[in-house]
Amino acid sequence: LPLLAACGGDEDEGPQATSAAAEGWTVTALARGVKPTLALDAAGNPAVSYVRQGAGGWVEFASADDGWKPTRIAEGNYAGPADLEFDEEDRPHVAWHDHELAEVSSRYGNLVHAVREGGSWEVATARDQGHDGFQTSIAVSGGLVHAAGIEPIQYQTDQGVEHYVLEDGAWSVASIGTGALEYEYDVSLALTAEGLPALTYFDDRAEALVYASRDDDAWTLERVATGDESGEFSALAFDASDRPHVAFSRENGDVLYAMRRTNGWEIEKVAGERFPASVALAFDERGMPHIAFANREAVRYASRGVGSWQVANVATAARRPLGSRVSLALDAEGTPHVSFYELTRSKPLRGVVVYAAPG
Repeated sequence: LPLLAACGGDEDEGPQATSAAAEGWTVTALARGVKPTLALDAAGNPAVSYVRQGAGGWVEFASADDGWKPTRIAEGNYAGPADLEFDEEDRPHVAWHDHELAEVSSRYGNLVHAVREGGSWEVATARDQGHDGFQTSIAVSGGLVHAAGIEPIQYQTDQGVEHYVLEDGAWSVASIGTGALEYEYDVSLALTAEGLPALTYFDDRAEALVYASRDDDAWTLERVATGDESGEFSALAFDASDRPHVAFSRENGDVLYAMRRTNGWEIEKVAGERFPASVALAFDERGMPHIAFANREAVRYASRGVGSWQVANVATAARRPLGSRVSLALDAEGTPHVSFYELTRSKPLRGVVVYAAPG
């Protein structure tokens, strides 16, 4: 099978997409890199950030507004994802994990944040004890930058998920009380209309997807789903009424959607896949949820109709398998914009960043 011929050495080739676009979609190879995040600027132009992982790595940014020309933000021994969001002033913010040293050490490693001011990027490290900031997720509102990441048990910690806030040029970092966690799993951060942070993460000890929300005083943790590796990949978003919604997947390949009701979480199945899928969640102007999900075989797009989900292919893998990262944004017309990556090598992780849209 083509998928099992996984990762050859395509490093000498230019970035070319090998995925087969589904009918009604186009796919475009943007650059060499992995674990991209897509966001829209104020004019609705899509942009992506992505990384080259490991020693000699880098973080780059590219926008359709600039013909997808890659801009190098920083270089180092990095790990993705490179999470991206635009603020109210239309400045792009990017955050990622920096191992800091060529040889990974439990004493070093932090979350890094960059913001573009005019034509240049300002890069700063959110320093904390230990080796933290994995699986970085950011959200920006009201002049504050929020971030979340894992300080993994592999580096002898008991902190688990940590919450970062950048205010007036200074970072604060605090554990949200999860206890020790692995780092292979997603953290998804979102803000309420009032700017209060919330996030989802996978508790590997309890085999549970957890929703964590913060009021003015403390974090509250509650389980959304349990069993069958529920929520290794998850995506959190709030609707116009500030109700939290979560898309997530299970080890058996099910893609699920959860909405918080007054009496708990209501969960429904969106699709069934052969492999676990990474997920992304967004709401359109009518308040309807949309989900993109990807596994090694395909990227698919699901929209909620009256009482059911409509699922369609975006792209299917051909010569290369797809990586475990997908990102989704909807413009003012409700048009979906999707980013994912194709694997060209598994160790060290290498790939090609791909953009997909209807057309």
